[in-house]
Amino acid sequence: MLSNSSSEIIHELYKDYKETTLIVGATRAVNSVATERGKVDEVIVKNY
Repeated sequence: MLSNSSSEIIHELYKDYKETTLIVGATRAVNSVATERGKVDEVIVKNY
């Protein structure tokens, strides 16, 4: 299993694994703008 921030390149790299790919909301506590901290899309690719 791997995870990565959701971006166009990640979607392109793992496009052949759509059956085992999930997009989830991941909480990020680090941001230079405090009001923008929160959930971002994270790509999970499972190999099982």
